[in-house]
Amino acid sequence: MTTPLPSPVVRLRVPTDEDALDWHRVFNDPEVMEFHGGTPAERSVYEELTARQRRHDAERGFCFWTLLDQDGEVIGFTGAQPWPHASFGPVGEIEIGWRLGRAHWGRGYATAAARATLERVRAAGVA
Repeated sequence: MTTPLPSPVVRLRVPTDEDALDWHRVFNDPEVMEFHGGTPAERSVYEELTARQRRHDAERGFCFWTLLDQDGEVIGFTGAQPWPHASFGPVGEIEIGWRLGRAHWGRGYATAAARATLERVRAAGVA
């Protein structure tokens, strides 16, 4: 019988201004962006996204947090936010989301991030 590998250590933090640069760098990969338009986004998209996430965290206690590995390297984001579209989808609901840089796929980071996200979102009062 094979013993499962331990979950990697991850840390979540409210995105900083500098994280917009890191998110742009980490997500600058067509495979990562396959389900997000297919092409890497401009840096300005991440500048707006990180600013919006800081507002969500300040107002609601949760957001899409920057995801850091055990060495403190930015490897993506994970978390929850109010559904961002007013004209379609589950308007008024909470969206969960994550995105990892391609180099970090298949290592257990998404599972570890999901567990950390659930703890923090529940602590913020989301059922």
